[in-house]
Amino acid sequence: EALVLAYQAGNNQQAWQLDQRWLKLSPNDSVARQFQAILAARLGRSADAAGYFELMLHGPKAISYLSISELLRQEASAEQGLPVMQQLVEAAPQSADAHYAYAELALHYQRAALAESEARRTLQLKPKREGAQVLLARALAAQGKFDAALAIIRPRAVAAPDNIGLQLAYAALLAQAGHDADALDVFRRILKRHPLDSQALYSLGLLELSARHYDAAQKYFLRLYNTGQESSTAAYFLGNISELQHQLPAALDWYRRVTDGTRWLSAQIAIVRVLLASDLPDAAQQFVDAVAANRPEIAGQLRAAEAQLVADRGD
Repeated sequence: EALVLAYQAGNNQQAWQLDQRWLKLSPNDSVARQFQAILAARLGRSADAAGYFELMLHGPKAISYLSISELLRQEASAEQGLPVMQQLVEAAPQSADAHYAYAELALHYQRAALAESEARRTLQLKPKREGAQVLLARALAAQGKFDAALAIIRPRAVAAPDNIGLQLAYAALLAQAGHDADALDVFRRILKRHPLDSQALYSLGLLELSARHYDAAQKYFLRLYNTGQESSTAAYFLGNISELQHQLPAALDWYRRVTDGTRWLSAQIAIVRVLLASDLPDAAQQFVDAVAANRPEIAGQLRAAEAQLVADRGD
């Protein structure tokens, strides 16, 4: 417990010392070993971290290169994580799995050129590696090379209409390239085959919202909300749509249904905005006070947003 508290607080050196004590007591504990590798990466000891991960790759509870990539993505910065993955790849230069995991990590950290080269190396080693072509296309698109990306993914998407992952990637790439009408067509075809697919519903909702087709956007976000998947995200955008249409009571209701996720703070700020727009400044103040008391870690951000909203109203 002390280790977890130190780790969550960002006290990496203290967490490292606590983890070393844990390993002395339980040398083969897999969780302690994971902490050891991640903390070494966080402390800038990339060679040590790579060595610890290497042991886990071949240990009794072996993990994969992709699992390591996911851990680094969640727990380390680009400066901490990429050197570790690079050393793992250098230790296994003929491993398509290692290069693929490195490409995934590089793309996550917005190192698109590195992601492209590692995806190409993956395909050299294993031309039929599942997902590698899509990863290469994503890396190209991240560099603005949309024609090259579409040339890779379009024929594969046409040849595999039942591959939902490939179809979603194709539609997302079309949208990214600015081919909104084509992207809409692909997403709609996906929904015909998979009516409850949350990613297709979300993407269609966003595309329609960006085009100011509010009724169509509302339809897709309502369907997403009713699936029970990504309900807070759907509620947030339903609040947006209601607010844009000046339906303030409905907007307030939807924003209050955002209970978690990355949109939570934005939803709280939106509630303040809607209350002020409804000429309820006292209610807005009371709401901010209540949220700030329950969530002191975001109190500063919320009060700063409130101040800006009040200033925007000329007060």
